[in-house]
Amino acid sequence: MGERHGGTAASPIGQGHGEGSTRAACEGPFPWPQARYSDAIPTLVLNTHHACTLRCGYCYAHPRPEDFDRSPMTPEVACAAIDFLLNELGRNAPVVAVEHDLLGDPELAPSFVDEVRAYAEARAASLGKQLEWPQGATLSLTAAGAEDTVARFPEWVTASLDGPPEVHDLLRPFADGRGSYETVVGNLRRVRDSQPPPLAPSVSVQTVLTAVEPDVTRLFLHFIGLGVEGISIRPVRLAPGHAAAIDEASVEAVKAGYTKFGEFLLAQNYDTLLAYLRPICHIWDFFGKFLVRTLRPQRVPYGCPAGKWYMSVDTDGTLYPCTPFAGARAWAVGSVFEGIDPGEQRFWAEKMFIEKRSCCQDCSARDTCGGGCAYQAWLATGRPDSPDPVHCELIRHVAATARRVADEIERHPEVLAGLPLGLPGESRSEVGSPEAIQGGR
Repeated sequence: MGERHGGTAASPIGQGHGEGSTRAACEGPFPWPQARYSDAIPTLVLNTHHACTLRCGYCYAHPRPEDFDRSPMTPEVACAAIDFLLNELGRNAPVVAVEHDLLGDPELAPSFVDEVRAYAEARAASLGKQLEWPQGATLSLTAAGAEDTVARFPEWVTASLDGPPEVHDLLRPFADGRGSYETVVGNLRRVRDSQPPPLAPSVSVQTVLTAVEPDVTRLFLHFIGLGVEGISIRPVRLAPGHAAAIDEASVEAVKAGYTKFGEFLLAQNYDTLLAYLRPICHIWDFFGKFLVRTLRPQRVPYGCPAGKWYMSVDTDGTLYPCTPFAGARAWAVGSVFEGIDPGEQRFWAEKMFIEKRSCCQDCSARDTCGGGCAYQAWLATGRPDSPDPVHCELIRHVAATARRVADEIERHPEVLAGLPLGLPGESRSEVGSPEAIQGGR
């Protein structure tokens, strides 16, 4: 695999992050932890199975019906994956993280996931490492399934929800075609009300923004009405031409949706503005990411950590730079049994580095973008290192909108002081793919 990309070692990288700036040597085979954000946590997505109750119209994991029936991960592969995370990807890191089942529904194999988690916690403890295990869910199972999720992850649960019933049900139906909104929202409320405050778990939603409903303000206000603590709205990753894709035919409507959202925020009084910003003021919301990186000046060296300190392992043990690439064998980076291919990882370290991408040098958003989503680039152009021009256009627009909101915030210290700027990024790696951190798909 290494001969396909290859390349020589890059020169030292200057990476600003947060208040400070660090120097990092980017040398193949990309030794951990040098070339990374200063607060990055090595993360492995553990895809134990492909089963799912839903048939989402934009799903990257199941392009064919038979993909739902692929063989699940074996205990041997799961243990090898954990050992790879602890001994290779995060060998010099005090904290590592495991996300799970972004190709399938994590609620469908709870016993296996719990067994793997027990193994991971024991191995991490033996090495003196802290293990993080964030939980996300479709919450599309029965009420008992939701209660089990709460029992296993009592502090914070993130649900996949794409908007009001007519939007969500169109995009995320059950396998038999029925809408899943009522089930998901009912379970979300059960999770939220499972314990009296302050013992109840915090609940957030992750949303895939599509051409079906580009009105970001409408989606945002719907989630606010549900009383969730966190909101993450991120653009869909689809090849141009799909009915839900953000492409040349739909990008102007999506840009207009973000313009409206920016104007909506600026029309609020300062107490309301602060209340509205808190749920999205983090790097996992598309608008919030640019707001945080503007208010807390940063120069991000990559669009995301894919293929560097963040990887995904498929059910057979094959490693991919991130979960959407799973199954695209041409972009595999190794396996949990054989390790990382040095040439492949060098590609993700060097070719994706913003300073080496000529197409990004004159972009107004380059320092807060870092190069965009590699998977969307591959879908649109056939190359992860050749950005999708339509999404570049959207990024520049959203970054400029966030800048206008940030300008107003900076004139009012009381609002600025009330925002949790960068706090998630100080405990979690900066992840640019839609499935990371939150665990939703």
